[in-house]
Amino acid sequence: LDRVCSPESVLGVSWGISTRALADALPPMAFGCRKIVSLVGGMGRVKPELHSNQVATTLADRLGVESSHLVAPAVARSASSRNELVEMPGIEEVLEEAVNCDVAVVGIGAIIPTATMIQAGYFIQEEFLGFKDRGAAGDVCCHFLDASGAPRLTEISERVVGVTLGELRAIPQ
Repeated sequence: LDRVCSPESVLGVSWGISTRALADALPPMAFGCRKIVSLVGGMGRVKPELHSNQVATTLADRLGVESSHLVAPAVARSASSRNELVEMPGIEEVLEEAVNCDVAVVGIGAIIPTATMIQAGYFIQEEFLGFKDRGAAGDVCCHFLDASGAPRLTEISERVVGVTLGELRAIPQ
């Protein structure tokens, strides 16, 4: 991150065990950036320390910068509720910052019984583990991909309150 971030950079972060580990291990003032922004919603019923907003806050505190939080669930109940959420003041502005960030730090979620998405309450274990049978190998920012990186389970992507796969791919670093 020291090589790809500058004092003008906006750093986007997702959620999960890996991004939490980065935030916890980062020495104070390890590199410069202008701001930290959540790339996906940061609410759920358990493990709040793994959610994007808490990861963003921890990183911002370590770097001495501001953070913008996406105060919404990472996965809405339906595509229509997602569409309503992303138009709300506050959420709309943070998503605009997210799609325009310079650098993104994301984890790759595995389809395993202890997955963060199950622990956060977005899916029940049986449903989540069944995603493998539908071609999913893992997720990035709650968007499921197959082993070659092609999108899978697009009906779930339509419920993600956060950057789209296309927007994520457009982030320069």
